Amino acid sequence: MKHIFLSLALCSFIFAKCYYIPCDGNVNMAEQQTKAKLQPEFEGVMSELKILKEKYGLNLKAYEKSNELLREQIALTKEKALKNKELVFLLRKFNQSLSLTINAEVTADEENKNAN
Repeated sequence: MKHIFLSLALCSFIFAKCYYIPCDGNVNMAEQQTKAKLQPEFEGVMSELKILKEKYGLNLKAYEKSNELLREQIALTKEKALKNKELVFLLRKFNQSLSLTINAEVTADEENKNAN
């Protein structure tokens, strides 16, 4: 009976030792393997991100320049529209004065015909 009990205790002790074997080594090795696999991909993503940031900076500068040109063009268009309005105003005044002159000449001609 002692032998049976002793053998059961020994078996229990053996299985208990296997159960309590630390697995930190396996976890650390798996972690290192995962890091080794992910590191090149991470570096690739970071390099692509850097390239994207550079392109974004270039596009931003181009958009700022085109916005400045657009503002200048809008200002010139407004100034041109104002000059055109002024020109139309002056042409109308000239036409009105010319019309008055023509009417005065026609009236004078009619008075001369009537007087004759």
